[in-house]
Amino acid sequence: MQLEQLRYFLAVARHLSFTRAAEALPLSQPSLTNQIRKLERELGVELFERTTRRVRLTPAGEKLVAEAQEILNLVEATELEMHEYSGLKRGRVLIGTIPTVGAFSLPPLLAEFRRGFPGIELAIQEEGSDVLLDMLLDETIDVAVITAAEAHPSGALERRCLVLDEMVVLLPDGHRLAGRAAVALGELASEQFVLFKPGYGLRRIVVDACAAAGFHPTIAFETSQRETIYGMVQEGLGITLLPRSGIHRGDYTWHLVPLQPPAVQRELSLAWKARRRQSEATCAFRDFLLAKF
Repeated sequence: MQLEQLRYFLAVARHLSFTRAAEALPLSQPSLTNQIRKLERELGVELFERTTRRVRLTPAGEKLVAEAQEILNLVEATELEMHEYSGLKRGRVLIGTIPTVGAFSLPPLLAEFRRGFPGIELAIQEEGSDVLLDMLLDETIDVAVITAAEAHPSGALERRCLVLDEMVVLLPDGHRLAGRAAVALGELASEQFVLFKPGYGLRRIVVDACAAAGFHPTIAFETSQRETIYGMVQEGLGITLLPRSGIHRGDYTWHLVPLQPPAVQRELSLAWKARRRQSEATCAFRDFLLAKF
């Protein structure tokens, strides 16, 4: 049973005349008659009673009128919905982001994108870069804002650099180095560090930078929350390194001190799974974000 056959059937049922239905379609009357007979053979019932004077629906035909109309209405609605997706009137993008971006940097961009594409739903999930990369590979998210230190793209992933950000030191009030214009990373070798948990790109950047400066950092506390890091530094429980643009001071009283050259940088990247067919909504969001950096 084909959709066109249902349309032909409804035309005859509406006009109760093969001649008038053929003219309205338009289709030759012999072709229309053949299509209706083929449909009847496929269904195993007669749909019309035909005499030389009139055509009328059988009980099976009367039943099929409602069913056929419902089927065609559903097909039309589905086609319209798909056209809306292709025209970026609808869609959904699953976005992963590291916490240092999700809290402050990303929301204004999401709001701007939503104003341009109000029908596209944006869903956000915050995780460390390692987890986000696994989610990309598993196709549980569409794109991810990650720290590039965690993104070693093989053929499975693609990424584009969004921004390079300077890492700075956060020191508690009264710290011996708090009044300095800049500090050398090696001067922090004896300090207690407060860092993100393993799997977060910022942790790896700090550990690698310390190793390059000749020491391994003593990690006193680990967390997945930036606010927890702020609070621990303020209370003198340790120091940390964070990207300058991702720092939100609020009411905290710690001190932000630059590092002496050579600079330590965090590369922020947008990543997605290579060779995965992306929706038009995802492509629109990806292009929007790349254009903003």
